[in-house]
Amino acid sequence: DDANWRTWIDLELTDCGFNNSMTWNAVTDGRMKYVYWWFDATEHLFNLTADPYEQNNLAPLTEYTYKLAYWRNLLVDMFMEEGRGNAWYDQNGALKTESTCWKKDYLSNYPCFTTPAGTTACSTA
Repeated sequence: DDANWRTWIDLELTDCGFNNSMTWNAVTDGRMKYVYWWFDATEHLFNLTADPYEQNNLAPLTEYTYKLAYWRNLLVDMFMEEGRGNAWYDQNGALKTESTCWKKDYLSNYPCFTTPAGTTACSTA
């Protein structure tokens, strides 16, 4: 089969009403993993082969500057391809940050839900 599969997957999590700082996006190829935390713009980069439990953040290390940029740009490119718009990145391609819960409508079929605390979230698109 000559299918042109991408070599990475993306992940995302938000937990409105519980802990706003737990909102993140990530991309991984199973060997490296990049995580971007929306609450405070923290970046994590892990070598999953050498560090499968994600104990050693490589993002602040200068020797990983280029790998960090590669993974960050991959996430931004994915957002651009999905058409998420300028709520996610600026005109220079830099990721934005937001210290509140993820309040972005980018999927028209995002399901509504109500937490046990009574917080309701759903798409307004």
